[in-house]
Amino acid sequence: MKIEFISNAFEHLKTAYYEDFFFQDVEVRDLENDRVLLTSDFQGKFLQLIWDVLIEFESQNTVKKVKQYGKKNFYLFERVDNHICIELNGERFVDEDYAIFHEAYYEATKHYLQFIRRENPRVALQESFQQLAASCSYFERRF
Repeated sequence: MKIEFISNAFEHLKTAYYEDFFFQDVEVRDLENDRVLLTSDFQGKFLQLIWDVLIEFESQNTVKKVKQYGKKNFYLFERVDNHICIELNGERFVDEDYAIFHEAYYEATKHYLQFIRRENPRVALQESFQQLAASCSYFERRF
């Protein structure tokens, strides 16, 4: 599985409005199957909430909700043994091996952070950037 974060706001990184970058929309896309897995109107908090769920899944099998910012919907994340399922409005978007999804999400986050830092190093000082970087660091220490 190969995941990528796609946003129409990457141009914000090159402007004086770069501080608004994490308040823009995002798609989490599965590149191998060319489909959108998750979407939100606010990328910083949304991407971090997914990390929070993945980290919590390390210690327990459970069900968690993640708000789809900008809409009234919630994604339902469920881990059962070594499997992760993600649903929206009763429709299953992801049904994948947990380790494969976690690794793909980690790689996508790492690539996303490197891209942002390369485009505008000042963004690395923002809290959303630092939280995502800390989540990547947790994954690196864990595995």
